[in-house]
Amino acid sequence: MNKIKVAVLGLGNMGATHVKAAQDSPCVASIIGYEPDREKAGQRGKELGIKATDDLKSILGDPEIKFVSIAAVNEVHCDLAVRSLIFVMGIAETAGLPRA
Repeated sequence: MNKIKVAVLGLGNMGATHVKAAQDSPCVASIIGYEPDREKAGQRGKELGIKATDDLKSILGDPEIKFVSIAAVNEVHCDLAVRSLIFVMGIAETAGLPRA
């Protein structure tokens, strides 16, 4: 079975649930988390046992990521979904955006 790299965007309470589900999946090789606040990203990454960053472009620019889970607050779901689709589906260049 090919395992995939996943990203969890938003590492609050719901993000922890998404991370746990990914950690329990036999299909997941690695998880990277995103939290816009650098300090909170580092703290939550340690608490959840994953690599975490405040650099969304580095996550979305990673061609190895095959699944993005959006666990952020509702107000930013649409923005994160659109950004994820543009980058993860590899259409950033077509949309006139840099890959990373």
